[in-house]
Amino acid sequence: MKNSKVFVWVLPVLLFAGCANDGSTDQGSGADEPKDVQTIISENIDYVPPMSERGDAYAPAVPVVQNEYTAALTRDYWVFEFYVIKDIIDLRFKNIGRWFKFNADGTFRTGRWDQETGVGSWKFEYRADKPYLVLDSNIRDMDEIFQIQALNGAGDTFALTGNTKNADGIHIKMISLLSMPTKQQFGY
Repeated sequence: MKNSKVFVWVLPVLLFAGCANDGSTDQGSGADEPKDVQTIISENIDYVPPMSERGDAYAPAVPVVQNEYTAALTRDYWVFEFYVIKDIIDLRFKNIGRWFKFNADGTFRTGRWDQETGVGSWKFEYRADKPYLVLDSNIRDMDEIFQIQALNGAGDTFALTGNTKNADGIHIKMISLLSMPTKQQFGY
C-alpha cells in the first residue's frame, strides 16, 4: 500500500518533468505533438525515397560465395516484416514492406511494395566469427550493415540487427516471398 502511494505522487512529477519547456521560445504549429500510431502509419505507408536521394555510387559487385545464408538470400524476394528502432517510430513504418532481390553475382534490387527504388551491391562476410550482410546502395541513406542473428530451419525467415548511416540498434524480421510484397499482404 505504501508503494502505491509513492507511485501516485511520483507519477505526476515524472509527467510534469517530461512535459517541461525546454527553454525554446518557439510555440510552433504543434509539429512536435505526439501522434497516434494510425496517423504515423498512414503518413508513412506510401513512402518511397525521393529521386534527389538516389544516384549515389556503389561498390562493384563481386559474385558471392555459396553457403546456407547466401543460398537462402538468392532464392526469393526478402521483405522487412518487422523493423524495430528505438525512438524513431516513423522509420519503423517506412521500412515495413521494403524488399530486396539478391543476385548471386553480388548485385541487388530493392524497393517498397510494388515499386523498385534502388540497386546496389551486396556481400556476405564474417566479422569476429559472426555472419554479416553488407549492402552498398545507390541510395545514400540505405548503405546498411546487418548482423545475421538467425536463419530459421525452413530458410524463409532471417532475424537481423544492424546499423545504417543514420541509425543504430535496428532489429529486423525479414521474410521470404515469391514476389514483391503488397500492402494487402501486410494488412494496409
